[in-house]
Amino acid sequence: MSEALVRDDYRRQLTLWVLLTAETTGISPTQAFDQVQEAFVAEPTPADLTERTPFFAIERTEDFLPSPRQWADTRSRVHRAVVFFEQNQDRVNASIVAASPKWRLERMPLIDRTILRMGVAELLGEKPRPRATLNGMIELAKQVGGEGTPAFVNGILDQIRRNLNIPFAP
Repeated sequence: MSEALVRDDYRRQLTLWVLLTAETTGISPTQAFDQVQEAFVAEPTPADLTERTPFFAIERTEDFLPSPRQWADTRSRVHRAVVFFEQNQDRVNASIVAASPKWRLERMPLIDRTILRMGVAELLGEKPRPRATLNGMIELAKQVGGEGTPAFVNGILDQIRRNLNIPFAP
């Protein structure tokens, strides 16, 4: 996998954290961005002796948190995505509602809804890259969503792409 794809995946994961924080706490996405930055960006701590044995493997929260260097490399891109979503939230939500007449937005699972919002925001951006957006959101859905999330995200985002008249060209 190319370094650019890895960076895009990482940016999407961090953006997901921020938007989930906003949704679950009821604060604005930009406030959530500040909270995530303050709460989760930290120097990694090495695992102690009990955590390094082959018989006692645990997943530590800090192993998944961005280091200050990782955050510095990604911060501006995450912030741009969060600000764009916040400024276009009504349009993003309207696009999802129009593409999914059988699903009310508030009834969609939180993860699915948030991934869809991220995908629509990317499609509404200045230079949409529909193939990269759909593939990236499907991969994110596989990592964090339920069993049906990837297919659901793919179907809704592709319908939104068609509704927005964005060609699926490479």
